[in-house]
Formats: sequence, structure tokens, C-alpha cells
Amino acid sequence: MLLPPNKILLGTIVGLLLVMAASQVYLFYKIQTSGNQINTHSASNASPNQAASQQGSDSSPTGVGQGIVFDVGPIKAISQNSITLSVDGGNKTIPISADTSVFTQGAMKSTADQQKDLDAYTSEYQSLLKDPQVNKEKIRLLILPFSFETTPLSLSDLKTGDSVSIAVNLDTGTALRILKLAAGASAQ
Repeated sequence: MLLPPNKILLGTIVGLLLVMAASQVYLFYKIQTSGNQINTHSASNASPNQAASQQGSDSSPTGVGQGIVFDVGPIKAISQNSITLSVDGGNKTIPISADTSVFTQGAMKSTADQQKDLDAYTSEYQSLLKDPQVNKEKIRLLILPFSFETTPLSLSDLKTGDSVSIAVNLDTGTALRILKLAAGASAQ
């Protein structure tokens, strides 16, 4: 028995959220158990949330990845400057910049490759924490690596009806990364 398209999309979204949550928990565990003792007086050894609290008192979120929101849905319209998705029973238009990267989703990476990517991510995060004031924006926009293989695409490879997951900068509303989802797959 085939499921209706809206149930497939809902399943994809739920799967995406579960993968993202599990990856975040694992990453924070790895960061905190990487051999550094957490010291609330030193940003270089702080957890992501502790480092965020030391970075300033402005009203925007400052922790790892807290400057990003993900929008998932089928493409309703696309141009060189924006992409419109069907989300939450309506349409949402997201600006695209020259810095927006576009990928297509492939097969799952091996556990070893996923660990290698997480180690590189953790290393980048720890490097950014050496000067959290200067790197505040980079920390807020740090995105977990994909848990599956990706192939770079150009914007012209995306078509109306394609299901995508878009990482959006909360401050500018601009797309940072667009992932074309494989049929029946979930995204991170």
C-alpha cells in the first residue's frame, strides 16, 4: 500500500529532526569528553553553551548552530535570487546569495567517515573558541556535517517539485546551504 505524498513528506521531516537531534547530542558529548576539562572562566575549554554565555549579552542566540533554522519542503518556485518552498500549509520565500551552496543527497557515509567528519567539525569548533568574540558569528552558523555522501549541484539543477532542506541564516534570512533530498530520504 502506498502512502500519500503528505505522509511521506511528514515522515521525511520527522526523520530529519531525529537525525539532527541524535547528531547534536553525540557531537556535544564528543566535545565535552575530548579530554578538556570544562572551565567556565575560559572560553577555550568551555562547552558550546558556556562559550555562548561568555560571548556577550546581545539578544541574538550565540551558541553553536543557534544562528540557523532549517526549512524543508517541495520547491514551489526558484530563481537566481530566491527559492520558494511549500511549508506549514503556505509558501516561504528564502533569498539566495552567491555564497549559498547546493548539494544532492547520496548514500549514507560509513561510520568511520562520519566520525572523521565529526572530528574535523569538533576541531574547527575548538579552533573558533580560541577567540570567541572574533568568531562569534562563525560559531553561530556552524552546521553539523552531512551523515551521507553529497554531490555539489548548481542552482539550475533544482526544479519545481524537488524536495529540499535549506539551512537559513536567522539574522539575514538567506539560504546558507540547500540540500536536494533523495526520494524517500531524510536530511540532516
